[in-house]
Amino acid sequence: MQSISFEQSFSDSKLEYKPWRSLVLIAFLISITRVNLLPDINFPAWLAADGLAFLIALKRQEEFIKTLDRNKLLLSVPVLSLLSSLWSLTPISTAYHAVQFVFVILVAIALFPKFGLFDLLKCIFLYNFIIQFGSLYVYFSGGYWPEGFPGAYLHKNLLGMFSTLQIITAFVLFVNGWNRILCLLSIVLAVLLLILSASGTSLVLSVAIWALFPFARTIQKGMTKTFMTIGSLGILFSLVGFYLVSGVRIEIVDGILNLLGKDSSLTGRSVLWDYAMLAIPKNQWFGIGFLAYWDSPFTTAAGLQNEMQQDLRMFHNVYIEVAVALGFIGAMLFTLTLVQQILRSILYFIERDDYLSAYPFVFLVWIAALSMTENPIYGVLPMQFILATVVISSFASR
Repeated sequence: MQSISFEQSFSDSKLEYKPWRSLVLIAFLISITRVNLLPDINFPAWLAADGLAFLIALKRQEEFIKTLDRNKLLLSVPVLSLLSSLWSLTPISTAYHAVQFVFVILVAIALFPKFGLFDLLKCIFLYNFIIQFGSLYVYFSGGYWPEGFPGAYLHKNLLGMFSTLQIITAFVLFVNGWNRILCLLSIVLAVLLLILSASGTSLVLSVAIWALFPFARTIQKGMTKTFMTIGSLGILFSLVGFYLVSGVRIEIVDGILNLLGKDSSLTGRSVLWDYAMLAIPKNQWFGIGFLAYWDSPFTTAAGLQNEMQQDLRMFHNVYIEVAVALGFIGAMLFTLTLVQQILRSILYFIERDDYLSAYPFVFLVWIAALSMTENPIYGVLPMQFILATVVISSFASR
């Protein structure tokens, strides 16, 4: 991993701002998010983006190849997903979905090396802001949502996830002085929608994520010893707390879960994970193929869906999902990729003195934590694309 010197980097202010490009990105993000209020144009939107990325890659071959070379690890899991079609239980289906997965990363690499992080955050903000009002429209249109309000999305967990993303994005833009009234309004709406969603995971992470901003600023200000002390104490208290909770039979965990509207199975997640653990030994090193568990008639997917009474296509844990699909090799590559990007993000904000540069770090840590109970990434998903664009537009193309 290369360190990023101040001379090698360049600030967002030096990048040429093109409003049309931002409008296209906002429209594209809305198109691939599958908002309930709009027709499903996910496939044609991706097809257009893939074609544009291909043309730009041809036009700027040298820049594209250099950016591609710097991000080999970022592309490793999608490429392994494509290669898994060679041994997949469903080779044709795996190849079809994996090619699209690879292009999610290639589109980011082709289109976003010079986009600029600040401009990207404004696009993410406006994209979420528009859908927030769509969610309010759904709410005031009336309805009954006993398991949580989904807003304009297909599921309440998506509303919770994107509301948390909006809180993080709006806060960073607010402290950087961009349209503060608009940012405050959006934060209030995001908190309201987050509560209405009743998504326990997002509620917990939206609170916990705030601790990362002062930690990031502590590192930026050079107070490394203070940070290490606080971090060490935090780890110590966490270990002690884990020992008390797991070693002594008390009602702490159940009490917290009850407050979040969860049961001891984490709304059935532990059942999903039990099924996944049984599937991993089928090919523990290289997995059974990207998405093959859900597409093949020779797995326990049908039994799992019947037991859960849902048409599930995810384990609600990306690490487990990767281990089933790509085995221990894939899980290792996925974890290494996240670790590399988090380390890169730390180097990125250490050399700067603003909250804007802390955004990639906070975002990546949030994604890493969210991936333990949800599937925000690993596939042709809007959050996977946002992750790639944040990484490429900030530090991974330098």
